[in-house]
Amino acid sequence: MTVSRWERGLVEPTASGYIGLGNLAEPKESWYFWRRAGLDESRVRRTLGSRNHSRPKARAKGIGL
Repeated sequence: MTVSRWERGLVEPTASGYIGLGNLAEPKESWYFWRRAGLDESRVRRTLGSRNHSRPKARAKGIGL
């Protein structure tokens, strides 16, 4: 039922829901969901700095990576 409501545009996932979906998605699709949660890719990558992760895992808590 929940996904059906999303698809029909009746409700939208929460930010933590979008982060969770991004964590489950393929690497190319992850940032779509994380951006919907309010994460800025350039800020996340800058924060991660020298770690050089191509697909960092966002966490539901501590969104301000």
